[in-house]
Amino acid sequence: MADGKELPPELELVVPLPDVVHIGKSFKCSWSNWFINLDGEFSNLVLLRSLRDNTEAFIKKKLRKLLSLECVRNKDRMAVEPIIRLTRPEVLKVLEDVKFVVHTIVPEQYRFWKSNQRGVCPHPIAVSEGPTGSILALDYNFETGLSRLLTIRLHQPADVSVVRDGLKDARNLCFIDGIAFLCERGKSTISFVDFEGKVKISTKSLKRRAELLRHLEALSLPTDGTVPVLRERLKDHLGAISKNTDCAEHVQMHPNRLGKPSAVYAASNDLLFCSDDESQYVYQITLTFDGVTIHGNATKFTAYPSSIINLLSITLLDQCAFFSGASSQGGLYKCELSAKTVTKAVCNSTLPCSEVNQVCALNGRVVYTDTKAGKVMQYNPDDKSVRTLVGSGHNSSSDGTQDSCSFKQIEGICSVDKNLFVTDVSAGKLKIVTSLSETVSFLGILGSLYDTFGIHSKGMKPDGVSLKQEKENVTKIDSYVKDTVSEVKERYQLSETSATNGPQGTVSQKTQVSVSLLKKGIERLYKNVMDINPQFVDDLLLETLLTTVVENLHAVSHLKHETFTVLTYAQDFGTICKESLKRTSRWAAKYYTHDKFYYPVPQSAMPLSTIATMTPLPSEDITPGMEGQIKEWLESYRPVRQRTVRSETTKDKAGALPPAVYAVHHTDESEERLRYPEENTVSSANAQRVVSIQFVDE
Repeated sequence: MADGKELPPELELVVPLPDVVHIGKSFKCSWSNWFINLDGEFSNLVLLRSLRDNTEAFIKKKLRKLLSLECVRNKDRMAVEPIIRLTRPEVLKVLEDVKFVVHTIVPEQYRFWKSNQRGVCPHPIAVSEGPTGSILALDYNFETGLSRLLTIRLHQPADVSVVRDGLKDARNLCFIDGIAFLCERGKSTISFVDFEGKVKISTKSLKRRAELLRHLEALSLPTDGTVPVLRERLKDHLGAISKNTDCAEHVQMHPNRLGKPSAVYAASNDLLFCSDDESQYVYQITLTFDGVTIHGNATKFTAYPSSIINLLSITLLDQCAFFSGASSQGGLYKCELSAKTVTKAVCNSTLPCSEVNQVCALNGRVVYTDTKAGKVMQYNPDDKSVRTLVGSGHNSSSDGTQDSCSFKQIEGICSVDKNLFVTDVSAGKLKIVTSLSETVSFLGILGSLYDTFGIHSKGMKPDGVSLKQEKENVTKIDSYVKDTVSEVKERYQLSETSATNGPQGTVSQKTQVSVSLLKKGIERLYKNVMDINPQFVDDLLLETLLTTVVENLHAVSHLKHETFTVLTYAQDFGTICKESLKRTSRWAAKYYTHDKFYYPVPQSAMPLSTIATMTPLPSEDITPGMEGQIKEWLESYRPVRQRTVRSETTKDKAGALPPAVYAVHHTDESEERLRYPEENTVSSANAQRVVSIQFVDE
């Protein structure tokens, strides 16, 4: 107590516990609204919905039998039943059999979202890792040759915003330490976007002497004087640099200038690899910062192979550089950093490779997009084998598993931890490719939380769990949450005391605190019971620890007082319990209706057999396939109610028309591929569109 006195013995036995039902709901809420990072894998409820809607028939049939549409919808008002069904072992078994799931995050497929509508990113050509909880993408206009830099926040639905517009023929980008670098061929330069304010020094924000000294020492300036003198000295120095800088948003290259930068890769915070299609060289660029802009010292690293004139992408893996060349004789090339020897690893127009486009590294392997085959391929540098990672090869754009998904014109690719992000240029889509192994673990932990406290479906009987086993389960759940949060903090270099939520890729901070409080409360309860009588441990019903048991008492109390004090609640507690008991017991009073409120008794009657009836139509048998098609049609085209306030918060698409009107239909489109201009054309800003048109009889 505050005055140093001890609590009364009866109060020392009081154990406050957070409500487990709402802890489980908060788990699902974070998982539904954000792509949370689970040991390097991004996970979200929408991945299960994508599997339920767009995967192979046998997986779709299993999931639709186990999960209703309500279970996979992101709803503000959550029921307990969908959470229980999502965490059942039968569902987890189906998910374990799926190696990869492919889902479209741009544009949004299921909900109305202002910043993520269809057409917000018509032609994404490249994608890269971005700031915390986001990725970056380049949207290319094939008519004007201009590009836009977009940031996509990994919310569900994803938030898309334009960071920079009017980039001249920018086709490739990379991201490192809060800075994005873009190859602008139209301006013969490398542009950069500083997301965290690390490039330009703002003297107004420097209040401490230590901060000023750190910047002055980095710029080799005198460090004597007071704080105002130091700030003015730094300000004058930065002003002199700004006057001599033409464009501070471009990397100041010397001594070699780039003519047509085509691909860029960040090896470290101060080292870039960039290819130049004009000089036919790959350059190694050392970066330095002067407080105003970035300077790049470019040295030739290696020449292009003689068989290619356009280099599309660069990545590093195990002291080797891998890059892709565009031509019929091109392919995937390997360059050892020490010897600078270039060898061809995979050749275009050969089996199993058709056309290597962009490359990245994933789990110790080189992954690249095969545009002509419509697949994501994986190259193993150890045994030099090539295999298909995801993609069926069909000329369409659809989501699903690694075998059922397809791409129309896949080009851009990047890896973030254990996930891939790819772009489908013709379809105007950006997709995520991830595994479900950590999702299964997450749902298993959530299911264990509910099973421990006997939270079950209606009509089902929960399995009994002892208090000791409950303590062990809660400790395991708390350790799992702390491990996932600590991994995210280490990944993004966050302090141990910082609060993380959905934007950082974790469950909410309140959920983390609630699980920790639950663990401490259960441990204290176990200790109290063991101190009083160890035999009581097996007799304790854990269902009685749920807050929902006493919610009826709170509901009755609110009938009399909308907001009440502790004193008022204590005074009325006896009456509240009495009125609540009346609701759960049989009522002895009987009520009779007055005669005038009865319906008039008919004076005549007729036999039921004389009533004319309609003869039913003869029944016809249908095949199981036809029955499945009818159910599919019913679910897709059934009408919905008029828009209401409740619909706005619980429906994916609130409106008066059938859901099929708002859905994105996958139609059989003609083959359409967008191409960049040939290198021997006059202008590199114009592009040509190759369209194959088929005429059919009307």
